[in-house]
Amino acid sequence: MQKLAIGLMLCSSLLTACSNPFSSAAKAECNGEDSRQLVAEVLAKNLNQTGLAQIKTLITDQGMDLDLVRFKALVQQIKFELTDVRTNRAETATTKKFCQASLKVSIPANTINDANSARAIYQEMDLQKLAILSDLELTGSNVSYELEYSVQPTDDGQKIYAEVQNADVPLEFVNQVILGALQKPLRLAERREAEQSEQQYALEEQQLAEEQAAIEIQQAAERQANQAAYQSLQQQEAAQYLTSANNKLNAVWNSTTKRVRDQLLAEQRIWLKKRDLECRLNSEDAQPDMREVARLRCETEVTNQRIGILQQLIARAEAEQPAKATVAPTAVQQPSKSNTDIATERAAAENAAKLAENVQRLERELRGY
Repeated sequence: MQKLAIGLMLCSSLLTACSNPFSSAAKAECNGEDSRQLVAEVLAKNLNQTGLAQIKTLITDQGMDLDLVRFKALVQQIKFELTDVRTNRAETATTKKFCQASLKVSIPANTINDANSARAIYQEMDLQKLAILSDLELTGSNVSYELEYSVQPTDDGQKIYAEVQNADVPLEFVNQVILGALQKPLRLAERREAEQSEQQYALEEQQLAEEQAAIEIQQAAERQANQAAYQSLQQQEAAQYLTSANNKLNAVWNSTTKRVRDQLLAEQRIWLKKRDLECRLNSEDAQPDMREVARLRCETEVTNQRIGILQQLIARAEAEQPAKATVAPTAVQQPSKSNTDIATERAAAENAAKLAENVQRLERELRGY
């Protein structure tokens, strides 16, 4: 346990005894005014020494800009008072007396408040809780503690020595209060700087977010424009392919005679209506912006398929025409035919009948397409 000791010249009179220190003998009593004053000075001196040591460490090791002048002023405002003094025991051989008293340390209220404010900035526990953990009683701005000390006069009776046994706990607490009050301006400045940095960071983050949002909006607009342009090109391309397919279909349609076209016209009209309806229905499954392209592509595909089928229909219809033309409108005396001619005509008639039957079957299939 830390022990604090200091010697003090005892003067019976503040004006004359000091000039003649041997005018009277010193008497060491636990409750003597001089003894109590001496213990208070021991505590004040140790508070000053330990506080200065801590402050120097903070200045040199951590670079804190602490005000030493203010520290000394704060230490001078601390008051130590001994009450309820008891003499525990006395040594007759050495005239040393062991004492116990209630120590009251008075700290200015503004110092307590400044220390608590500084501790709150760093989210440290307040002084009331710290006092409880230190086995101290903090009432208002006064700290209470049971102090043990001893007093002893010198052999010549001119001085009294006081030794404190257990003052480290209250003195450490008071030092924490003083250091907290000293650090309040620094911590406030740090907090302001941190808040400014956070505000600056938040502002930069907001600006960055706004810039990023602007970039994303611009990119989205560019993507939308590109998609629209691409869809327009796809639609133009699909329309061109359909036009080409329709031209080919029309060319096939116009390649035959009017008689054949009239024969196939009804079926061709049915196919056109069916193509338009099927492709509109099929395009409903596509994305809304791609439905027109899907419809055009569908019509192109169906039209290209129809070209081949129409060529076959025309060819078979044209092949059917000569077979009907062989029927004589009037009875005319025909020359006698050879067996070979008769067989040939019979085979041709059979082929024409089969062709007509195939054409009818194909037409039925197409109507069911």
